[in-house]
Amino acid sequence: MLLEFDEMSEDDIRPGDLVFILAAPDDGLEQFVSTMNGTHWSHVGIACGDGMVASARCDSGLLVLDDGGGVRLDPLSWYREELGRDVFIGRVGRTGTADAPEDPRFARRREAAAEFGRLLTREPTIRRTRFSFSKTVLTGIARHGGDYWTLVSSEALTEILEQADLVGRSWEATPRWPVFASAEFVAAAYGLPFTRAALQGPIIFVTESPPEPDLRALAVELIKEQEAGRPWAQFAALLELLERYEDIFLRETVTTFGRWWRRGAPGPDLVPAPRSSPKHEQVPGAEQQIGSALVSPRLLEDAWWVEKIQVVRP
Repeated sequence: MLLEFDEMSEDDIRPGDLVFILAAPDDGLEQFVSTMNGTHWSHVGIACGDGMVASARCDSGLLVLDDGGGVRLDPLSWYREELGRDVFIGRVGRTGTADAPEDPRFARRREAAAEFGRLLTREPTIRRTRFSFSKTVLTGIARHGGDYWTLVSSEALTEILEQADLVGRSWEATPRWPVFASAEFVAAAYGLPFTRAALQGPIIFVTESPPEPDLRALAVELIKEQEAGRPWAQFAALLELLERYEDIFLRETVTTFGRWWRRGAPGPDLVPAPRSSPKHEQVPGAEQQIGSALVSPRLLEDAWWVEKIQVVRP
């Protein structure tokens, strides 16, 4: 995969700008998540000044199963030297034309977002934050449901999106309950609304086949999150909808979770996909706002208030 970006200096990064990281080409889990979310990015954070980045991640890296984590403050050099990744910046504050001065309200929003990141990385708050793999998967389910190439009937698509929306709203994180996925952390920091229409976007075609992730391991990770004091019935209902209507997407993960949720009871028979398809149809309820837990790196990449993404060179 060959991508070209304009370059920018590290000195030009402002507190509040977005930091994007490409999925590692040899990491099946990162590739799976980024493709599921319809983008090349597996991680996003917020620049906080002094070369530091706040982001919701696992303790040992960006996407590591069973590795805890939460909102962390890392130097840009950590991404380069520890993870071997380039850093990409989405400048926040789009005005519509290259010659127009920046709206001063964006400077205030950037500073507020950076302060939100710094707040959650201070002691003792950082000890209470957690990275949620369930939310990372949820954004992919919502994005996949809104994808107009899906082979699910319009009625089933509506039901899946309604249930995903219910889960997303019930999972919205706040500083009082700081459990985040990476893009959700950014969306919560900025507080700018996204609508269901944003879930439908261009498809990313992957020319190289990434290593296949262990889908059963994903199911185990989801189960462990549900057992950690928050048995979210809405999420189980969403996965059961996928088990009924979608016989490809996350199949092994969904069925494994479903067996656990029903405590060993046999799952429902998979229903063949109907002949009708919502290809090229608008996402049902396109103007409806979605919860921050449904925001993916793709949605942030396409947000009207984010300028084009540039690669940072030290």
